[in-house]
Amino acid sequence: MYEAIETYMPSLTDLFIATKQGAIVGGQTSCKAPEIAAFEKHLPADVDIVSCHSLHGPNIDPRGQPLVSRMPSASQSLP
Repeated sequence: MYEAIETYMPSLTDLFIATKQGAIVGGQTSCKAPEIAAFEKHLPADVDIVSCHSLHGPNIDPRGQPLVSRMPSASQSLP
């Protein structure tokens, strides 16, 4: 998974540059540490980061399965 983030980083960097002030950016990768590290490194400081992960495998029907969210740098004003 770490290689996937590095593979797509050039195109992600273009998106990071275009991110508007005060935006909410979300990710849904399986490996959270590299996802959040990339967001924190390349996004403006005033952007809220919200990450989520569905707790099921690729061969399981996602309907009714739990979803975990993490807000490593989200402001308290998020709904």
